[in-house]
Amino acid sequence: MSISSLIPSFPRARRRNLNLREIESLLEILPQTAILLEFGSNKILLANAEATELTAFTRSELVNQTIDDLLPGFTEEVHNPKDGSIQSQIITKILKRNNSYEEVLVTITILDEVGSCVVATIDPMSLLQEKRSEFDRLESRLNNMLSLCQTTQGPNIQHALNKTLEIGRELTDASIQALYLADAKEPGLLLRFSDGNKNEFPTQIPPKEIEELNKPKLWLLGKRVTNVLEKIARKSDFAYLATSPIGKPGAISGLYVIADDKLNPSSDVLPLLQILASAISTIIQHHSLLTNSQKTRKKDHHTTTIKKLIAENIQEGILILNKDLKLLEMNSPAEWMLGYACREVQDQPIENVIIGAENLVSALQVAQEGISTPNLGNIRLHRRDGSAFLSHIHIEPLMVDDEFDGVIILLRDLSEREQIEERNQQLEQRAILGEVTSIFAHEVRNPLNNLSTGIQLMARNLQDDNPNQELIEQSQEDLRRITHLIESTLEFARAKETKMESVDVAALLERLLKRWHPRLARLNVVPQFEVHDDNPVIYADPRALEQVLSNLIGNALDAMSENGGILGINVRKVNVHDGRGQIEISISDTGPGIPEEDRTRIFEPFYTTKNQKGTGLGLAIAKRIVTRHNGTIDINSVPGGTVFLVNLPACENQKSLS
Repeated sequence: MSISSLIPSFPRARRRNLNLREIESLLEILPQTAILLEFGSNKILLANAEATELTAFTRSELVNQTIDDLLPGFTEEVHNPKDGSIQSQIITKILKRNNSYEEVLVTITILDEVGSCVVATIDPMSLLQEKRSEFDRLESRLNNMLSLCQTTQGPNIQHALNKTLEIGRELTDASIQALYLADAKEPGLLLRFSDGNKNEFPTQIPPKEIEELNKPKLWLLGKRVTNVLEKIARKSDFAYLATSPIGKPGAISGLYVIADDKLNPSSDVLPLLQILASAISTIIQHHSLLTNSQKTRKKDHHTTTIKKLIAENIQEGILILNKDLKLLEMNSPAEWMLGYACREVQDQPIENVIIGAENLVSALQVAQEGISTPNLGNIRLHRRDGSAFLSHIHIEPLMVDDEFDGVIILLRDLSEREQIEERNQQLEQRAILGEVTSIFAHEVRNPLNNLSTGIQLMARNLQDDNPNQELIEQSQEDLRRITHLIESTLEFARAKETKMESVDVAALLERLLKRWHPRLARLNVVPQFEVHDDNPVIYADPRALEQVLSNLIGNALDAMSENGGILGINVRKVNVHDGRGQIEISISDTGPGIPEEDRTRIFEPFYTTKNQKGTGLGLAIAKRIVTRHNGTIDINSVPGGTVFLVNLPACENQKSLS
């Protein structure tokens, strides 16, 4: 607190009629020794209570003394200032009642313009040195805290821990330290670091003792002991022992311990200990994350190397082995060649997967030395079902940072041409079968019509309550189902001529939703129709496309027929890899979903999940129509909903069609 901020200049004071008592009251506010003196006579006019406490003189003894009696040599050091300066400082000595002297710092403040009245504030140098020491201590603590923050991010865990313990010794002034950390291989906490001449801490803290150490604790000599560390502290005559757990409450990963055999702890020892324990915890977590990151980078590098080799040989079957020559991965062509799914033979010795190559083992042993075998020869291998096929085998060692890390085997099926020919024969047979099916359906349809007409006549000739009416009705239902099946089979079997034209998908879907509106309302299904493109136009057969979309909407409503739900229809334009645009139509429901075993066969002819209600040809016909339009149809289903995605090429001159 500045004296000039409390006492105005004397001319102003006189104008306010201040007397010495009022000035004395202002001096009492100051925290340090203060006296008012008249510079011309060097007489002390006033002194506050701090002055009497410092010198042991009474106020009456101090007042009217000359300043040189109290502060010898004061007038020699301080001259009556005429230069307008307001404040100055000198170091001198002050006289005490017992005739002793104490070194002090005197600050002089001039109260008037001519310098006739002065206030001198006096601070003992010993007190200033204590304050300076306290400031230095706080500055040192701040620097240590800053170093602690920087230490926690170091890459070397041992160096970081040693530096933290060094900082801990400076912050706490403890001569003895110990650090316990958890180990995955050992129960309890293991001693990782200790120092101090009298340190006799155990090498391990058992799990039963950890519960007593799960929060910061300070033990002083003479107090009751509650754990093994405090027993050792009492036995060693430590002045105190303080502990703080490392890690989260209930999941202690370590313990930080400090003690001293002479000095008592500071008042803030526990908060400091908690900060240090938190820093150690951060170091451990940082190192763990760093280690995991390094492992991930190494694994990614390994994966990148493998993918590079796969990209260079993508047309071949690829098998990846580990250092022990056990199967890690194989691609789809290899699965198809050998007849195994990768998950079935993973971690199996390769000789249990590739059957028939007698010189395979010797070639793999050579690969372990870093030598490749580009051509093992044309070998007849055996698939899982026992059938044989001619193959070409290429063996390449996988080297990561010049170290052997596994083997890649490349398989080429040399019987592919023969298989293609066989497949063409099958396609020809299917075409013939389709023609026969079409002829058969035509031939059967006429007799079915005759049977249906005859049964209807029988029903008319019988009374309504005749017991045979129920049997006749069932027969008519079966005939209707057979007729529907025949018509679906004809539609599936014959190559229908398409009449392509530009189709506005949004307008087509709007018409369909209006047509389905009564059934939507009856089933309590809410439609949500959204179009993301201003003019989604495709080049398609509108009648065929309407058949596809009607089938998908009907399937969605069947899935929600019991509890209702939401029918979602979304249209948007997407770009494929070659830059061409496509219109994606998604039709979703909130039904129970389709099991995985059904999803793999959902587009097969005559496969249905509707018991006796479906023919199993609706989705097969839809897929054929979409394929004929150079598009794709896919399904995504989870418990709680199914989405069908239809992608069809967009018109290139879409703007001209709008």
